Amino acid sequence: MQHCGRNSLQANIPSPWCCAVPTAAWHLKSSSTRNSATSLSSVTRATLWMRKSFGSIEYAVEHLETPLVVVMGHASCGAVTATCQGDDLPGHILDLVKRIRPSINTSCCIDGNAKRHAKRMAQLIEEDEIVHHVGAKVVAAFYNLESGQVEWL
Repeated sequence: MQHCGRNSLQANIPSPWCCAVPTAAWHLKSSSTRNSATSLSSVTRATLWMRKSFGSIEYAVEHLETPLVVVMGHASCGAVTATCQGDDLPGHILDLVKRIRPSINTSCCIDGNAKRHAKRMAQLIEEDEIVHHVGAKVVAAFYNLESGQVEWL
């Protein structure tokens, strides 16, 4: 079987400039972000599916040669709110809460905890063997739903 690498299959397709990793759900207002979808590799619901997402992130940085991974938390995050409230949650929501819980500081507000969680996820991704080996830059960010502004953490 012949190996078909990036050069033969994707010679005319530019590498994505960024792999976007939303921490739970991601709401985009910016049409410029949506219009640049061809140059953005997105991994969805990374907190809930972190193990599976690592494979997608590794593929993006190693095979697609994506130089940047952005972990994006957002304002008024329902998953962070549920984690802070500590309610008994059903089904897979509990799995989500278990992954967020180590990021929670009870003296912080919801948005503060969402930022902490984005930073923690960025650190875990940065420590991944393949991501580290290829030297991809991993950064955390926070998306303000009302203003549409992104804060780099």
